[in-house]
Amino acid sequence: MSGNRPHQGVVLEASPLKTVELSHLSFVDSEGRYTLEGIGESRQSTKPLWLAMDQIQDPHNLGSILRTSYFLGIDGVIVSSKNSAPLSPTVSKVSAGAMELMPVYSAKNLVNFLSASKEAGWSIIGASALSSPSKGIIHVDKEHHPIPFPTHARILVVGNEGKGLRTHIHRLCTSIASIQGNPIINSLNVGVATAILLQAIH
Repeated sequence: MSGNRPHQGVVLEASPLKTVELSHLSFVDSEGRYTLEGIGESRQSTKPLWLAMDQIQDPHNLGSILRTSYFLGIDGVIVSSKNSAPLSPTVSKVSAGAMELMPVYSAKNLVNFLSASKEAGWSIIGASALSSPSKGIIHVDKEHHPIPFPTHARILVVGNEGKGLRTHIHRLCTSIASIQGNPIINSLNVGVATAILLQAIH
C-alpha cells in the first residue's frame, strides 16, 4: 500500500485485491432480483444501476470513480480485463478506501458482457462528448431539469480517457448521455464526468 511513499507511520501488509470475473447480468424480475452470471451470486435492487469502465487506464481516474460509485450507492462496478488500470495501492489511496469496501468485477470481453446483459433486458447508457446520428442524445445540463433516463435495469458505460467509447460498445448502447457545458472546453475528466452522470441517472 505504501509503495515507498509517505505512510504517516503506519503500514499494514495485506494480500492484493483481485477483480472477480462475470459473464453478464441476468434478467431482473418484478421484485428486483437478478444474478451475477459467472459466479452465480444473487442481488436485489428495485432500480439497479451498474457502472462499466471500458479501458480506463489512469489509476487516479479509477480510484476517483470507485470512490464516487461507493458514495452514491451504485449497485456494481465492472472493468474490462484488458487495457485497464489494475487494482493497486495508488487506486486504493485515491479511492479513499472504497476499493476495499466494494467488490470490483471484470469482464474478459466487455462487448460480450454488455451484449448479453442487454439481451437480458438491461439498458446500456453510453457516456459521450459527441452526438450520435443514430441514437437520441440525453443531455445533462446545469439547470438540473428532469432527465429521461431509463429507470429499470441500467448500465452506464464510460470510455477510455483519450479515445472514449470503442465503436463496438457505442453501437450496443440503447441511449447516449452527454454533458452540456462551455463549448470552448468541450469535455471533462472521465472521473468528473462519471460523477455527474451517475448522480443524474441515480
